[in-house]
Amino acid sequence: MKLSVIIGVSQMIVGVLLKALNCIHFSSWMDFICEFIPQIIFMFLIFGWMIAQIFIKWSFDWAYPGAPTPPSIITNMINMALAGGKILAESPLWGDQAAQETLQLNMFLIAVICIPIMLLPKPIILIWCIKKKGITCEEDVIQGIEMMKKDSSEKGLLDDYD
Repeated sequence: MKLSVIIGVSQMIVGVLLKALNCIHFSSWMDFICEFIPQIIFMFLIFGWMIAQIFIKWSFDWAYPGAPTPPSIITNMINMALAGGKILAESPLWGDQAAQETLQLNMFLIAVICIPIMLLPKPIILIWCIKKKGITCEEDVIQGIEMMKKDSSEKGLLDDYD
């Protein structure tokens, strides 16, 4: 089960990195700054931390006599959001419980800050640009479709659909 989580998160990270390459290739810097950067930060802080917990849990021997109770990754992730990063006293991931709680709380707060950064700046900037140019959204969409048809017809991509 944990291996499938690692593979799935790795696949999501590759998808976000491919989006970055598309943004760079098409010179879409607004998408790169307002979408890719907060997405990759969010992905690594939440899902990357979960994968780090999996590897830490795998690398420690929890079976020797007197060993602490193995931490529950699911409980840690839930408590990261709902309990301010608090962990169960009997099962810290490593020796210093206070450091782990502080780390989890800070990572969660940064991830929460990334959410409005992903959602708000791009639409606000686009609305401002549209109002500045005096173009309505419908006209902008129609102009974009016409440009796409012109570009693709020059390449012969839409010959069957005209």
